[in-house]
Amino acid sequence: PLKNGFAPSSWPLKVFAMSNVTPLKVVTAGKLAEADVVLCSYRLLYSTVYNTRRRSLAATGGGDGKSFAELTDATKRLLATRGGAMGARATTDMASVGRWEDLMFPLLEQYYWRR
Repeated sequence: PLKNGFAPSSWPLKVFAMSNVTPLKVVTAGKLAEADVVLCSYRLLYSTVYNTRRRSLAATGGGDGKSFAELTDATKRLLATRGGAMGARATTDMASVGRWEDLMFPLLEQYYWRR
């Protein structure tokens, strides 16, 4: 059984799996980055909730949030952010998050997966 999307710690690899957006909404970017394997339904990437989140994050640069280039630029700005106090509260608001690791409900497109 999965706990918030993660497989039991007894597994040899750290696996994050989801069939819908719910586990992704409660994980931070930092925790998701620790996963060795991420599994998701292809339908998740086209769901209304996921696409609304993608447009929201991409639009933090002032655009309309419809292009992946905007999401890439917004992610680069977030990664360049060095601020944030230790123990800062995790948030879904990319404009106010102190460290990228504290961003809640990250998008899979924001990661460079070590392939």
